[in-house]
Amino acid sequence: MAALPGFEEILVVLVLLVPGFFSFLLAKRFAAVGKKFTDFEKAILSVILTLVDYIPFTYITGFRSLEEIRDGLVDPFNLLILITIAGGVGIGVGFVFKIIFNKNVLLGDAWDIAFDLCEKKGGSWITVYTKTNQEYRGIVEFIGRAEDGSKEIIISHPLQIFRKEDGTSDAEMDVGKDMLFTEKDVARISFFTNITKDKE
Repeated sequence: MAALPGFEEILVVLVLLVPGFFSFLLAKRFAAVGKKFTDFEKAILSVILTLVDYIPFTYITGFRSLEEIRDGLVDPFNLLILITIAGGVGIGVGFVFKIIFNKNVLLGDAWDIAFDLCEKKGGSWITVYTKTNQEYRGIVEFIGRAEDGSKEIIISHPLQIFRKEDGTSDAEMDVGKDMLFTEKDVARISFFTNITKDKE
């Protein structure tokens, strides 16, 4: 029967993985990477980033061996230095990756991100396509959440758009002052920036 790893072996593994794993989590977040990594990929990337973390750490502290590093981390000041370096490496790697590869990528709920950008522009026009194959166009009036956490959208001056079989629009109809859509109603949403607001 294989012997269980001792405390020293566990501590060595922590020294090798934890700083890099902290850097990895920050890098993944700041790089806006949504990919789910396997445990093996996380371990490999954590070891690589740990080695990167320890380059400035050993330069600052003067530690040269794994034993010195392990024993030195008992000192809270050395631990603070390592955490600071690991955080800086993670943020730095993440920002560089995002600028080069993911410049236009944002992490998060697509609804929240889209409507946050929509609100910042002010009075953005959208077309809501419902799951019952109806189409409505209007100005974003309100975005929120119901008590169960589902999203809700209210558009002002809604127009229902009617289309022929070939997809061309043949009629529009006013359907009131405001219109509420819940997350369950919506199939997809189109955003517009070049429609003149002719109704107030």
